[in-house]
Amino acid sequence: LADQRNYTWNVLACDSIGNCAFSASNFTFTIDAAAPSVSSSAPVQGYNSSNATIDFTFTASDGVAIRNATLFLNNAVNQSAAVALNATPQVFTVFGLPQGAYSWKVQTCDWSGNCLNTSALDLNIDSIGPSAALANPVDALNATAVSVLSATIADNFALRNATLYIVNSSGVWQAN
Repeated sequence: LADQRNYTWNVLACDSIGNCAFSASNFTFTIDAAAPSVSSSAPVQGYNSSNATIDFTFTASDGVAIRNATLFLNNAVNQSAAVALNATPQVFTVFGLPQGAYSWKVQTCDWSGNCLNTSALDLNIDSIGPSAALANPVDALNATAVSVLSATIADNFALRNATLYIVNSSGVWQAN
C-alpha cells in the first residue's frame, strides 16, 4: 500500500452454503511513514534582543496531518501546542526570558508518531546596558596638564564601542 494515503476496509464472510455478508461498518486507516517537514523563520540565527518577550515562528507541513509542535529552549521543553493549520506559519510566544544566551528549535510530530526537529538556532537576550566608571583623572582634580583619560567599561555581551565626550569651551558635549 502507498504511503501518505487513507484506506477504507471491510471483510466479506461466506459460509459453506454460500451465504455471504460484509461487516456492518467500514473501518479506515492511514499509511504514514514520513515525518512532517518543519522550518523556522524567526528569530534568525544570532538574533540579539533587549526585549524579554520573543516570538518563535515556524511552519510545519505533512502529507496527512500534524499532531503537535514543541518549542525547545536550551534542549528543554518550553511549550507544546496542537498545530491547527498544515503549512501555515505558527508562533510560540515566550514572555519574561531572563538575560542570557539561548539555543532554540521546534519539533513537529504527526499522528503516526513521526517527528522532525528544525536545526537549532541561537539568540541572546541582553536587557542590561553596559556600565562605565570614570577612573582617571579623579573628580575635581586641579592639574597643570592631563595626558590620560581612562574609564572602566563592562558589558555582559560583546561591547560594540565606547566614545569619550568632553564639554568644549562653548559648553557643548563633543565626542573625541
